[in-house]
Amino acid sequence: MKYYFLFYLVWRILIAVIPKRNALLPNAIINMEEKVLETLVVGFTKVLIDEAKTFLKDITDIGYDEIMQYIGKDLKVYLTKHKDKYSHVKTLLRGNTPVYLYDIYFPSKLLDGLKIVNTESGVDLFNKYNCITIIGDAGSGKSTLVKHLFLNSIYEKKFIPILIELRYLNEGTISLEDHIKSTCNINKLSTNNSILERLLDQGKFVFFFDGFDELEERIKQKIIKEINSFVSKYVCNKFVITTRPFSNIENLPLFTNLRMKDLTIKDGEIMGFVFKQLSQEKELAEKAYKSISQGDTRHIESFLKNPLLLSLYLLTFQSHASIPDKKYIFYRRVVNALFSEHDSKTKLGFTREKRCGLDQEGFEEILKSFSFLSYFEDQFAFDVDYAVKKISLIKNKKDVKFDTGLFMKDLKLAISLWTDDDGQLSFSHRSLQEYFCALFIAELKDDENKRVYKKIRQTFAIKGDGHSKEVENLLDLLKEKDEYNYSKNFYLPLLRDLNIEMTKPSFQTGGEILLNFFIEGFKLERILYSRGSREETTTRYSLRLLRRASIYETIYVHINYTRELDRYLYKEIRTNSAISDFILPNFSDNLTIKMDSDDVDIAVKSDLIDPSINLTQITFDDLKFEEVYQLFDTKILNDIYANLMTYLKLEIDSCSKFIKKVEENERDLVDLI
Repeated sequence: MKYYFLFYLVWRILIAVIPKRNALLPNAIINMEEKVLETLVVGFTKVLIDEAKTFLKDITDIGYDEIMQYIGKDLKVYLTKHKDKYSHVKTLLRGNTPVYLYDIYFPSKLLDGLKIVNTESGVDLFNKYNCITIIGDAGSGKSTLVKHLFLNSIYEKKFIPILIELRYLNEGTISLEDHIKSTCNINKLSTNNSILERLLDQGKFVFFFDGFDELEERIKQKIIKEINSFVSKYVCNKFVITTRPFSNIENLPLFTNLRMKDLTIKDGEIMGFVFKQLSQEKELAEKAYKSISQGDTRHIESFLKNPLLLSLYLLTFQSHASIPDKKYIFYRRVVNALFSEHDSKTKLGFTREKRCGLDQEGFEEILKSFSFLSYFEDQFAFDVDYAVKKISLIKNKKDVKFDTGLFMKDLKLAISLWTDDDGQLSFSHRSLQEYFCALFIAELKDDENKRVYKKIRQTFAIKGDGHSKEVENLLDLLKEKDEYNYSKNFYLPLLRDLNIEMTKPSFQTGGEILLNFFIEGFKLERILYSRGSREETTTRYSLRLLRRASIYETIYVHINYTRELDRYLYKEIRTNSAISDFILPNFSDNLTIKMDSDDVDIAVKSDLIDPSINLTQITFDDLKFEEVYQLFDTKILNDIYANLMTYLKLEIDSCSKFIKKVEENERDLVDLI
């Protein structure tokens, strides 16, 4: 085994000295890397056993055999199983064939503000941050980064990695802590619980909570509270949450928000990514990168900064050596490539058999309906029963016959549009589901088209802030594919409704209108903290804004301005003691106010809190709105309002002229016959 470790060190040195563009290692070295990884679990568990013997020595009823059972067998089984699972991935470029992660993994970077954070070493990352939220758009590489950090934790023998895919908590039958402990305690042995608790107290774990944005809205607040509680209880460990932007997780007090860094031409990342993905096709890689680097750089960077979109571009490159200016054309090319061109690229003259008997048009007709239904039912990963039920419903509605089982197999094997992860089906990427959903909506008759856009507005109102980013790609596709109906049935009505709200004559100034529209008061959030021993648990409260529920229906229009307002108000809450001095006494007289650089925290011993006191929220019904308004900089509030109103006027004028022009052009053309 020692020779594997020696070779691994040599391999790492080679990686460091070979230029990224030419870092195309021989297959023998890549395969050896995979074999070396197999030995790391054994070495890691041995280190853990040696460490455990020291910090478990004071527990008299736990002997060496129990330690060996839990760490040397149970935990080893978990790490081995998940090492195998996370070290192989499926990519659109490689069809549905699993490939070794480090054959295609290009190191991701994170941003802490403007500071670049490297992720090649988990130890280095977690020495800087105990708790991080990794925020990135769809396809930015969040889940792939987590898989790398999981494997890297085994390699560096520092932390026991536990990856929790949060979507599995949507059923709501088990708490987060119970789910975590069930995951860690594989064989459910009672002695394991004592060892597990001590490992947790010693900070031996790094927990990856992957895909917060995939949680259903009804359960998000519950999971946020459970994450807060678990982190505070076992604060010595390391914690990572991944999410799309604006999912309402970014304000967790113990977590630092890090964002996925975009790929850029300037930093050589697009070139490095291209050559990594096409490491076995160097000539193709050179041509693909040349097509990118010699184009309009600004346009290319805005379109190909995302690893997924860049991968999709490479997939379609041989047939279309140019970058389209619209997203839906881009996805159309990808779908065409997956249906027919991808196999012929590597297997001359070969087209994979579609066993269900449908042609591409037939597949797409079913997929459009399925994507529409599943998208609006928040089903982004679904089991076989769900898929069969929906496909059968669509078959009956469309009166078309084919074998559902073979249809699903074709989507996984012949076309690679779907993936299968232990019985959980999903599109190769969620954006493809959004593409087919957009096609379905764009083809609806006018009345039904209006109903769908009304449903989207209602969903904004229900789901709140996070939904604006979640639905952004779908709305972009709809705007490109069917701008007339998008403008007439969705965007212009939103603009006009918000304009009415912003011009109500209830207040004297625009700043007052804005503040009253955005918030209705303040709330205190209760957070449990434990430092070291859990006997020292304290309860702290953070002063937060109580936003009006009504703002969310039109948030797609005003989000940039209310986000600016949000940042300003929180800055004032955190730094202006006059605000907290005015607001907090309305909650309770028993709170000790402590100002710090991050928040207004009211820290008290948990046993001093009277549970009968209502600490939840206070509204403008209890506070004088005029006095609250004067606590803030009224010029800043009025400026934000003025900018929003200028934007609304320009957008209403532009959108109205576009609709009128389309209608006039159609009428003029019909008049010609």
